Amino acid sequence: MAYRSLVEVPAGFVTRLDTPPFSARHHPVSRIARLISISATGISMARRQTPKLFFAISELGAWTGMRVALLNTFDTHGGAARAAYRLFQGLGRIGISRTLYVARRDDAHGDVIAVRPESSEEMEDWKGREAAIRAEEGPYPALKRHAFAPFHSDRAARSELLERRLMPADVINLHWTRGLVDWSHFLAARPADVPLVWTLHDQHILTGGCHYTGDCTGFTDRCGRCPVLESQDADDLSARVLARKRAALAAFKGPMHLVAPSRWMAGQAQRSALFRDRPVHVIPYGLDSHRFRQRDAGALRDRLGIRRDTTVLMFVAHALTDPRKGYDMLRAALDGMALSDDCVLVLVGHGRVQHPVRVPTIEVGAVTSDDDMALYYSMADLLVVPSGQDNYPNIALEALACGTPVAGFPIGGLVDLVGRDERGILAAGLAAGDLSRALAEALSDRSRLAALGHAARDFVERECTLERQAERYAALYTDLHARARGLPAGARTTGSAGGVMSARRDAILGLTPAHGGMSATSYGVWDFLFRTQAEKGIGGDGLEIGVFRGTGAAAICLNLRAGERFCGIDRHLDRAGVLANIAAAGCDETARIELLAACSRQVRRKGLADSYRGACRFLHIDGEHSYDAVRSDLDLCIPLMADGGVISVDDFFNPDSVCVTHAVFDHIRDRPHDLRLFLCGGGKAYLCAPRDLGGWRAACLDRLVPFLETVHGTAVRLSRNSHAWELDYLGLAPRDGGTPYLEIGRYRDTPPV
Repeated sequence: MAYRSLVEVPAGFVTRLDTPPFSARHHPVSRIARLISISATGISMARRQTPKLFFAISELGAWTGMRVALLNTFDTHGGAARAAYRLFQGLGRIGISRTLYVARRDDAHGDVIAVRPESSEEMEDWKGREAAIRAEEGPYPALKRHAFAPFHSDRAARSELLERRLMPADVINLHWTRGLVDWSHFLAARPADVPLVWTLHDQHILTGGCHYTGDCTGFTDRCGRCPVLESQDADDLSARVLARKRAALAAFKGPMHLVAPSRWMAGQAQRSALFRDRPVHVIPYGLDSHRFRQRDAGALRDRLGIRRDTTVLMFVAHALTDPRKGYDMLRAALDGMALSDDCVLVLVGHGRVQHPVRVPTIEVGAVTSDDDMALYYSMADLLVVPSGQDNYPNIALEALACGTPVAGFPIGGLVDLVGRDERGILAAGLAAGDLSRALAEALSDRSRLAALGHAARDFVERECTLERQAERYAALYTDLHARARGLPAGARTTGSAGGVMSARRDAILGLTPAHGGMSATSYGVWDFLFRTQAEKGIGGDGLEIGVFRGTGAAAICLNLRAGERFCGIDRHLDRAGVLANIAAAGCDETARIELLAACSRQVRRKGLADSYRGACRFLHIDGEHSYDAVRSDLDLCIPLMADGGVISVDDFFNPDSVCVTHAVFDHIRDRPHDLRLFLCGGGKAYLCAPRDLGGWRAACLDRLVPFLETVHGTAVRLSRNSHAWELDYLGLAPRDGGTPYLEIGRYRDTPPV
């Protein structure tokens, strides 16, 4: 099994990591600006024109009513804590009720609860459990040589305290929980109808105790002979911990999904003995992109005695001496280079280290303020992250947000963050010499560094904001909560209409058993589009040209909310039959239905649909299939579209109705500022306003293929090409085996970027 990149993945759908992300580097220069949002004058205007489709969540309360419990050992201390706390902040921004439970609390937020002894009895219980844990570690002196031991067991002295403090929740999201969650106690106490999501900040939950495995593969089987414990015993503490974790997982009968910030960590989870059969979702970290942004760092350079034209390399680590962070590798790489005199290395973090021989080096100590760190990132021309093993380094993400490219080795989450040298540069191998050559290449062209920095900032604003991360988690929470309650996968739990189509599919598709019906693929795509609109808070009316027996009308009406209207247009209208079929499909009185027995040209000419101007979120064209009629219908529908609205055109690419395809392509050629094609397949074309193109295309790339497979049982292949006229839209085709994606003639398991 494998997993899906950059977005939540429904259970049962996973893809491999052996195909790298799409690289704009291999496209003609004329297309690079469009693909990675670089302009000649700096960051592209694209991010100031972000589609409105994805910015209506918090105001409209799309996630209200859900209660989420987040569990992490610390709230702000350490990388995992910072990542978990940022999710906590992002969920709050989009309106989710959430509580963060921690063992140590440093923040005063009212929704952060410290799980600690509050009475003498609780203190005695905690001391006794803690002593038992320490006694189990006693035979391993290697654990006493570290200020922070790189090994922790599955047990926690706060097991009873956590159960007493934990309030009812719809979903529990565990994070880095060493010392807070006792696996056996916690999982045995969980009801099966409360889903668990466990976010992997390192490898600890996958192993018998270590936080990073290095070259050891024991976690793929049973552990034992643990190199961190310096043990040669096959039944050592690591083997016992892994066995206890396995038993605890077997005792929990509810749904449990993993979230990995990086594709590498998702791959580690699928290799592990504990979780290889569990669903894994890849959701990158998010951060406050307003706080971490490009700053004027001239005054900081002056204070440190660095000239404005000097190239600044920077290395950041909590502890500069942490061997996993790779400072010694960086020093060796710099010692092997012939650098000019206008280059300086700045070190940020605790501790003292030996400096490179040839590069002036400034140690500034630990920097604890995010605003101060943003200044340091902004001052640097290149952040070097020479880690030998890492998940999704916060420092790399923060630097990218400040417009500073990143250099390092091709390991872990750095591959996702840097891409194929699109937002920095990765060494060709894992030796110091490889890093030397990568740094020399990066430093040889200051203008290229600036361009990489612009692309880095665009990447963060597109994929790694607090809100974007929170939306992805919220979609996963919602889906798991619905499954736990026995609702269809993806069904809403807050009263909105999204999610009801899968339950009514047979009833609606059965309305038109012969010519004039809707394919199962098209029906699934409609369901996806309606659910996406519901999730994003997009409201509005529905309209159909060519109602026939009411198949499309029933599907549209089923998704309308109270007060929203449906307008059906058909010159040969069977009013009573259509209304009866809509009712038979299970539609209640929610929608106000207006049926017009008229030709669509007449409706347009007489203004019979003017009351729907700017109010329709879903419009379906299935009327007369002549070239002129289709173009007239598109002219009718364009001014009726609401923000985030979609026009669906029937019989697209149907050889029996070639004029439909001809008319659609001519229309988007002649009116590119009014309409864009973002998806075609299943006999239909799907169009939107240009302002919504990026949002709809991203939604389809992120979720459409696994949604159709898991919710509707329809296997499809999503295709993307790079020719000028094809950059906008995606193609959908039936898939009988093989990979789920096709990009520029190349079959792949992960979606194109």
